[in-house]
Amino acid sequence: MAKKDSKKSKAKKPSKRDLRKQASAELKRQLEVAKRNLKREKERAKAAAKKAKERAKKEVAKARKSATSKVDEAKTAVETVKSTNVAEVVAEKVKTPARAVQRARAKAPVRRAAAKPVSATASAGPNDTWTVAALRAEARKQKVTGYSRLSKTALLDKLK
Repeated sequence: MAKKDSKKSKAKKPSKRDLRKQASAELKRQLEVAKRNLKREKERAKAAAKKAKERAKKEVAKARKSATSKVDEAKTAVETVKSTNVAEVVAEKVKTPARAVQRARAKAPVRRAAAKPVSATASAGPNDTWTVAALRAEARKQKVTGYSRLSKTALLDKLK
């Protein structure tokens, strides 16, 4: 009887058709798992991209705000410089104000005096009492060429 029991315990070998079905079913299951994983990864990537975009927007807004404040500070500084006398500012910064004012005035660019108009009661033509600026203005009126390079005496000679 022992031999009969051993024959019954042996399982029947699956056919090729059954093996193919099992393999196909396993592949389908693996495909479904892969699709679910892919979908999950896409959602994670979208969420991460959304967060990164929000962070970037915040950074841009912060940078704009910072840049705007810097521009406003620069404008204020320019207005302050325009409205204050440089000599006074230097005098405030230095311990010896009088000396600082003298230094600032010495370093300040020299402004040219505007040519004084010659009045009708003045003498008939230019003379030694006229300033170089007035002589140049007169030379400009008379359309003398090269007057800007001439000295006071040369201007007087050309205008007489």
